[in-house]
Amino acid sequence: MFHVHVAAVPPLANKRLRPIVRADGKPGLVGRKVTSFQAPLGLLAKVQLRKAGLLGPLQGPLLAVVAWWTPRGDRDADSGLKDTLDALNKVAWQDDKQLVCSPPGFLFRGGPRTDVWVFGLEESRAWSELQLSLVADACRERVA
Repeated sequence: MFHVHVAAVPPLANKRLRPIVRADGKPGLVGRKVTSFQAPLGLLAKVQLRKAGLLGPLQGPLLAVVAWWTPRGDRDADSGLKDTLDALNKVAWQDDKQLVCSPPGFLFRGGPRTDVWVFGLEESRAWSELQLSLVADACRERVA
């Protein structure tokens, strides 16, 4: 298992877009707020991989779980997940095609904070247990 934590969350809005060249070489657009979130997440992921003794991106099929803590517990999970996983492309994994499953993300009050856990397929039981734990936490928070 690989875990990365950053004290930030993906932005809610990206009104000022700028042109970029995506990892696949095609042109695209991205907001400045997104890059200010993605850069530290990618850097921290590189540091965590090196601490774990890994010199490059993880290989093979992978499973991922993403959780965000925001002051109001609100977030657009779809775009937040995309911004979060894009930050780890070419860092934690070589290509996002390696992600065979990634649920939309878990939202909590608190933070700001983003956590990403990445598992190999052989660790699917630990991946399932983490998801169940996060679902239980989210349900308790919604009821409280």
